[in-house]
Amino acid sequence: MADLQKKKNIKLSSVSILHEDSLWGTDSGTTQEKFAKDKSYKVADKIAYNAKATSLTSEVQKLKASNADVLLPSSYTSDAFLFLKTAKELDYNPKILLAQNAGYTDPSFISTMGKDAEGVITRSPYNADLAKKIPNLAKVNELFKNTQMEEIYLMFQQENLQRLWFLWTQSTELALLILRKFV
Repeated sequence: MADLQKKKNIKLSSVSILHEDSLWGTDSGTTQEKFAKDKSYKVADKIAYNAKATSLTSEVQKLKASNADVLLPSSYTSDAFLFLKTAKELDYNPKILLAQNAGYTDPSFISTMGKDAEGVITRSPYNADLAKKIPNLAKVNELFKNTQMEEIYLMFQQENLQRLWFLWTQSTELALLILRKFV
């Protein structure tokens, strides 16, 4: 986030953390809170919700009221969909939504959410074992290791990062062609 602030000349000083209440979600939220505080971000909210919730209206209303610069959600697939739909209905639009993989990296995320998936940034761990099954995966990983993420961000802009990640998961050969063209 420091690179983004510097490049775009914006100030991001607060985060809200939203997580489902399983061991994974709780641990994720606790870790995000620690890292946010370590980096001197104000934690405006840390909200846990039931992983089987059928409504996230009150949680989104709290997030909207606190108006943090960055939202850090940790959600599985169905609750990621539910959150984004509720956020849209309630006109909640954080400056940055930086998700903790899971539901936001599900292959159905983009096809289900469509245009509403734009602007979501997520992460997914690299699995070296998959390089044995997907030949170009190691090459893509090397390109990442040798390239500043800031450069990739600037080339593809925030709303296209999710599409680019989806592309990498579907066709590493095509992803390599795109990276070679722009990097």
